[in-house]
Amino acid sequence: PGAAGARRGGVAGARRDAGEKDTLRPASRGQAAWYAVLLAETLLGHEIENAASGVFSDMSNSFFKNIVDKAYTAGIVNGQKDGEFHEKDMVTREQYAAMLYRTIKYVEQERNTSVLTQVQGTIQFEDDEKISNWAKESVHALASLGVIQGTSQSNFEPQREVSFEQMLVLSYRCFSIFKT
Repeated sequence: PGAAGARRGGVAGARRDAGEKDTLRPASRGQAAWYAVLLAETLLGHEIENAASGVFSDMSNSFFKNIVDKAYTAGIVNGQKDGEFHEKDMVTREQYAAMLYRTIKYVEQERNTSVLTQVQGTIQFEDDEKISNWAKESVHALASLGVIQGTSQSNFEPQREVSFEQMLVLSYRCFSIFKT
């Protein structure tokens, strides 16, 4: 990646020097929900009303319980196949793209605005078949808006973990499309 990765917003991943460990720390699903809720509340100028208490049984004693409940209320997050949230699981690129896309849709509805109408065409990645069906619309829309990019010029790597730094950059890009 190096300078080219930095020009693309650092989404490809950053390394200090060849041979050293990746400097970006992966983020959990709970942390991703927190970033998405913070983005929505910042854009709206008020907190999301929490109307979903105790939706996920694995969240009862979690620091992120109220945040995840808010995210669920807003339609930003869903549970996993087993009906639990799994807050400590690392969030993937396609999962965070879906959270951001749903965040945009929620804010659009609440503000009676539309930024997703700016989506023109579909950006295809060479590994497009690896993107889960439930995430394809999200990934393609955010790529078209310039919010999310591939890990290279041709690949998205949907199962790759997202870092805190990448979540911050992607959230800022979503914030920016509402401010233009």
